[in-house]
Amino acid sequence: SIGDENIYIWENGEDLTIINLGIDNFSYYAIYLKETFIATSMNDNTIRIYDFITKINLKTFYGHTQPVIKLEFVFSLNVLLSLSKNSLKLWNIKENISDSILINEIMFSTP
Repeated sequence: SIGDENIYIWENGEDLTIINLGIDNFSYYAIYLKETFIATSMNDNTIRIYDFITKINLKTFYGHTQPVIKLEFVFSLNVLLSLSKNSLKLWNIKENISDSILINEIMFSTP
């Protein structure tokens, strides 16, 4: 859930984990369970990858011109999908997160 600086992870109606990254200007998030990564979409149209244990910003992705409204990790492909009102972007997620880059994008027009 989002509404304060905390990210609440729920399972079967129980609050399992509360992650506080010390940021309050994010809209959406996705958690990468293979590692301790959490992706957040920020109000400045960037996507930031944090280590949710150390709370360190590991990588910032630039490229969206509209707010990101959905983030989703695809574990089997080691990618992060990000969706805004005018584009869908595919970012590879490398073991060394700083090597991760944009690998594909689809642009579409909005009315």
